[in-house]
Amino acid sequence: MDKNIDELLLTDNELYKIAISDKRHHEDRRDEINTYYISLLAAIIAAIPFIDKVTEISPGGYEVYIIRGALTIISLIGLILAVTWELNLKRTLFYIESLDKIIMELEIKYNQPFITRISLHLIEKKAPGRITKYQQVIPSAFIVIFLGMIIYSLVWVFGITSSFKN
Repeated sequence: MDKNIDELLLTDNELYKIAISDKRHHEDRRDEINTYYISLLAAIIAAIPFIDKVTEISPGGYEVYIIRGALTIISLIGLILAVTWELNLKRTLFYIESLDKIIMELEIKYNQPFITRISLHLIEKKAPGRITKYQQVIPSAFIVIFLGMIIYSLVWVFGITSSFKN
């Protein structure tokens, strides 16, 4: 029975090849994801100046509320995208680090530290990480920008409505 189980399991060599391939795939995918989110967020920001066009077809007196409401909705969408992007980057980083650990363990086990040596050399040279701080700051910056826009809009709306109560 043990022989049948051994035949079903992957060999260390197969596992190593899968880990290397999967790592490459996730690193390439990370770059595609960054491009995707940057495009979406740029489109959202580009749409903001056109909010004013919506007010031209609205009845008088409500333009300001429409602008603030639209700005808040666009900001919420942007905030959701930015948070999703940041979480996606973190997950990708952790996944790649897990694959690195598998690769390094196999290399150490067979005393063939090819990728391990490269990683150590990059650390010695203080090379930037796979997902640099710069890449992690961009989604955080968008989060701050969209939160600021939401807070500004809500404070303005609640400030206006509280002035009607007085």
